[in-house]
Amino acid sequence: MIRATLALAVAAALLATAAAAAGKDPKTLALRKADFPAGAVQFPVPDPTVRGPLSSFYSVTFNFKQGGGEEEVTSYVNVSKNADTAKGVYRMQVALNSGLPGTTVVKLPAYGDQQYSAFLKGPKRGGYSRDRAELVVRKGLVVWELAAESCGPWAPYGCNWGRTPPNLTKAQALAELRRYAPKVKARVGTG
Repeated sequence: MIRATLALAVAAALLATAAAAAGKDPKTLALRKADFPAGAVQFPVPDPTVRGPLSSFYSVTFNFKQGGGEEEVTSYVNVSKNADTAKGVYRMQVALNSGLPGTTVVKLPAYGDQQYSAFLKGPKRGGYSRDRAELVVRKGLVVWELAAESCGPWAPYGCNWGRTPPNLTKAQALAELRRYAPKVKARVGTG
């Protein structure tokens, strides 16, 4: 009897968590302009939230001045309606961000149930490379991702304030992930 009651309580808690996460708006979980230094520019400006039958996602990028250069941080959040979809989205995001030449898997503090983090030393094209740090996290029904890199011709939104700065070093890019990941983790909560 105690086992049955405990099993029912666990099942009810899981269903409540799933219902709560499924109702979350991914835009409310992503990074916001207020999370960045003054003068940060947000791209795209129109709301790019995509709502599908199994999940909804939102992606936003911020360019900002930092330490004499310009950086770009992208925040992506997907809220799934069930655990299988969330796990599939996580696997897909990791597959998109792993296995490329120049990728080094790195260890960061734990931010969720599953996590992948890496630094990518991109190939040189036209004198520039796209070196960046990536973090993909699944917490319950929420999958979120952060990418930190210098602005430039290979970054999603280029540069806003002058010339392309040198690439962020591995240490700088990982420091940016460590700076912004706790903000998303706090918004996602229990997932």
